[in-house]
Amino acid sequence: MNDGLPEGWAACTLGDVVRLQNGYAFPSKQFQTSGVAVIRQSNLAGDRVSLEKCVYLAPNWLEEKPDFILRKNDVLIGMSGSIGKLCIYDLDEPALQNQRTGRIVPRSTEFVDWRFVWEFLKTVERQLLEKGKGMGVLNVSAGDIESLPFNLAPLGEQRRIVAKLEKLLGKVDACQQRLAKITVLLKRFRQAVLAAACSGRLTADWRETDAQEGELPDGWLTKKLFDICRPKQWKTISTKELTPAGFPVYGANGQIGFYSEYNHEHPTILITCRGATCGRINISEPRSYVNGNAMALDDLDETVVMLKFVGWSLEARGLEDTITGSAQPQITRTSLEIVELPIPPLAEQQEIVRRVQALFALAGQLEGRYAKAKAHVEKLTQSILAKAFRGELVPQDPNDEPALVILERIRSQRPQDNQSNRKRKRARLTAVC
Repeated sequence: MNDGLPEGWAACTLGDVVRLQNGYAFPSKQFQTSGVAVIRQSNLAGDRVSLEKCVYLAPNWLEEKPDFILRKNDVLIGMSGSIGKLCIYDLDEPALQNQRTGRIVPRSTEFVDWRFVWEFLKTVERQLLEKGKGMGVLNVSAGDIESLPFNLAPLGEQRRIVAKLEKLLGKVDACQQRLAKITVLLKRFRQAVLAAACSGRLTADWRETDAQEGELPDGWLTKKLFDICRPKQWKTISTKELTPAGFPVYGANGQIGFYSEYNHEHPTILITCRGATCGRINISEPRSYVNGNAMALDDLDETVVMLKFVGWSLEARGLEDTITGSAQPQITRTSLEIVELPIPPLAEQQEIVRRVQALFALAGQLEGRYAKAKAHVEKLTQSILAKAFRGELVPQDPNDEPALVILERIRSQRPQDNQSNRKRKRARLTAVC
């Protein structure tokens, strides 16, 4: 055994098998809207490079800084802010590697399976975060990355591990894709429940009558929104006025903090009246404060309508046709005057609320199970990778050449790095010119 590793493995550092190249501080004053893309931290999106919000430089920079040319399939890693974030440059045209964007270069493709290193790199984010330095934005150096402990397996076992990982992680990915559909299905389920509730279909059996296509059931009336409630807005509370505790404050996206006072004693329907979430419906708690960017529907006559039914009816209807303005979308009191809602008798509203709550509770239980399953699957990936790099995923073969022999061969090539770098530099320049 070697430091607790299986027979044939070798403990070393990541820098023994890869070289980390930092990017170059290209002058921002020369950035332009076309030319050669400059890949910065903000372009490391997901596992692929995104050119959205990309900046560019003149093509002559390819000749001036050939060491920082990115080519297709180069592997990048975040060194500032998004530390440890892995990304593949998969575009055909060459690009330039900006500072704090690391490029991982294999020291040997003959003795180390690059896919083995790639799978290991998926596990290093937490270790790099611990090495991060800086007050506002954390940074790591090339040395920090190269100094990470790395367990090198014999080449034959590297390939067996990669094959096993591809099989297992493929199943995990398929499971994650199936799980991702659940949130979409639950959202559609809730929308369908509200649509059925506010059209009378949900309580057709309770009522023992159904409406004709496009008609309201018997006993239902169409009422204007302002005939059953009154809109009201309050002053906007600045973030400086929010307190660590007190009464909940509701704004555009629900609760945004606490305040020492409250401006209404009862639950209230809130409509976001400006901004990106314009038209969103929330229901506040009693004894809370409604911030100025949300409009409250007050003074509902509870002998005629139930607050939850009105809120759900507004969600089912949608308020897109009441939004005005493009640069700054907003909903005004005047624009809400066109809103009409179907209102059933109070007894049927009570039955609708009871049934919707029961169905939403069921959806909530499914959501809870989904969250647990999602967390389990996310941990499963890291668990599989951990086993792989402890040598526990596939059996060892005594006929494999020991990793120590491989490591010595790689290290023996290190003095040639400077000469090889010059050759790579000339090759890169030739490839893009």
